[in-house]
Amino acid sequence: MILRLTNSFVVCLFAGLFLNSALAQDPAPQELRIPDAPPGVGEGDRSSSVRLSLQHLQQLAMEHNPTLAQARAETWKANGQFVQAGLKPNPNIYYTGDEIGNEGAAGLHGAYVSQEFVTGGKLYLASQIYALRQRGANWERTAQIYRVENNVRAEYFQIIVAERLLQLSMEVRQIAESSLKTAQDRVRQGESSKIDQLQAKIELQKALVLNRNAQAEYDAAWNRMQAVIGWNGLAPQPLDEDIEMGTPELEWETTRDRLLSLSPQVQQAQARAASAMAKYNRAVVEPTPNVTVQAGAGYDYGTEDAFGRVQVGMPIPIFNKNQGNIRTAHGEWIRSCREVERLKLQLARNLAEEFKKYVASRAQLELYRGELIPASAETLELSQKAFEAGQLNYLQLLTAQRTFTETNIDFVRTKNVLWQSQIAIDGLLLTDGLQAPKESVNAD
Repeated sequence: MILRLTNSFVVCLFAGLFLNSALAQDPAPQELRIPDAPPGVGEGDRSSSVRLSLQHLQQLAMEHNPTLAQARAETWKANGQFVQAGLKPNPNIYYTGDEIGNEGAAGLHGAYVSQEFVTGGKLYLASQIYALRQRGANWERTAQIYRVENNVRAEYFQIIVAERLLQLSMEVRQIAESSLKTAQDRVRQGESSKIDQLQAKIELQKALVLNRNAQAEYDAAWNRMQAVIGWNGLAPQPLDEDIEMGTPELEWETTRDRLLSLSPQVQQAQARAASAMAKYNRAVVEPTPNVTVQAGAGYDYGTEDAFGRVQVGMPIPIFNKNQGNIRTAHGEWIRSCREVERLKLQLARNLAEEFKKYVASRAQLELYRGELIPASAETLELSQKAFEAGQLNYLQLLTAQRTFTETNIDFVRTKNVLWQSQIAIDGLLLTDGLQAPKESVNAD
């Protein structure tokens, strides 16, 4: 006998809430394979004409970055709990013996089978909790892919910037060496004091320090790239720099709405809220008693009679109506709904900071390109010619050199700020490729 009790209101409410819920399936776990060095990547390729592309580096990160395997494992965990939550209870089988040896008789012997029948749609409701958690895990995996790809992209442009700063430092060094030679010639000819020569030596030493710092920054950028990709076999080599990013003029409200509508973090928070609602619905039907049916047959060796037995039982929800768990689940649902709102506000605040950097650096970059860079280059060229002709003292030349150096360094660094802000905005503010993915499933 099967007794099926249903709470029609709760079941209908839940069915309407999750009618469109799709269960995302993930392939079974496979052993991660670390591929050999791909063509164009290795110690011996620095002089190669083949330039490493951003897409190539991102593909390497997809294969090696450990956080992506972690994110995928979270989806497997969620799928496992989804499957487990919907499984029916196992039947039980018993053997009984009674009055064995009473007055020398063999007694009563029987075998029984019992089965618990879960009522109120509890198995379906429980499985939906983890179906929605699996959806959240899938969104976290998507977010992690964004983080890794955006981090590789950010480091790619960091390397380009570091390489340009290194080239610039070499140009500054050449200018300083040329100025020192000119100052030495003028001292020998009695056209200038030794102070100019000493000052020129100081400027050359500063240029050498600038060059060493630029080299260190270049090496550090490649080391960070290796860490994000997760493979130490990647050697510094020329990059494909033909991907100069455009800098469109962004509009705040459009950018904010795009972030909030596409963000995997918001989608994950919404899945958590839906899962909390499913957990509340499950708690509501918990008092609906499950029915346990037992059926069996026996044999009385004393009377040589066979007999059958049927037993039906269920708990009576008088004292424990799951009141505490219902209240707890309701509180968790409210908190998770507010978490969606909080997360949207936090993302909007973080976007505002990146948006400010983007707008400010874009305006500065236009000023550098249109006026400051051409003016500083022309000033330096004219100052060098005037100094060599004896029409300018070294202090004036030094001022032109410093202006040229600082202007070009600021230009490159401003471009880097613009690029990094644009990457963050385009990448939905997901930029840390070594951040561990969140655990979307916790055992209850």
